Amino acid sequence: MNGLMDVLQTLDVATRPPATSVQLLHLEKALGYPLPASLAALYRTFDGQDASQTALVFRLLGLQEVLDILHDGDEWFRLPPEARVFFADDHGNHAFVYLAGPLLGKVGLYDHDEPFVEPAFRSVPSFLTHLIASGNRRMYWEFRAMSRDYPALVDCHTPVELASDRALSAHYREVWLNSKDEDDRLAAASTAMTLLPYQDSDQIISFALEAGMEMADQACMQLGLREWEAAIPTLHQVALDGS
Repeated sequence: MNGLMDVLQTLDVATRPPATSVQLLHLEKALGYPLPASLAALYRTFDGQDASQTALVFRLLGLQEVLDILHDGDEWFRLPPEARVFFADDHGNHAFVYLAGPLLGKVGLYDHDEPFVEPAFRSVPSFLTHLIASGNRRMYWEFRAMSRDYPALVDCHTPVELASDRALSAHYREVWLNSKDEDDRLAAASTAMTLLPYQDSDQIISFALEAGMEMADQACMQLGLREWEAAIPTLHQVALDGS
């Protein structure tokens, strides 16, 4: 984490003075959750980045900006109750962090055109690594081209990551199977598919065969992103059934 912050400091980003412990405690009380250690460490280095001079695709919001969103418009994001936004591209797109629950510490990208809430990065450090790798640029559409951890498009997991992703995917698969609320089922299914390791992509086929076009659309998109050739007969049948 320290190395990542050193890199951030060398880039063309305008950073503010560090947040104090009192300020962080005030934010956590307002949020109702403690910050993940890596996010708190980031704020202890600098309290956000200036919007006019930040060169990267996303900037870290200042604590007051996070509070303003919480008080004035947090409901607009339609995020899970345990997720909050902490990064912005200043064009209506944000990165959010899960502060509790099974996805604690993971980071998602909230696209104002396609507001999905599945995780995209394993952690704040991983998000920062991908953010820095995306280059020194600030065009508002470029966040969509960022590399990310989820969905996994190649088999590149460590054994620990593989076990964790499989366990989390299985958890959300159970939520999908047992929930009676259609919105909850769709969100759980989408999260379960997103978290599946690349080599487990065959499991997405069962979601593609689920009744309801929204579920099939999500599954087909996932299989297409992964270029999973074994799913071609299923995709063909889904297309015929939906025509």
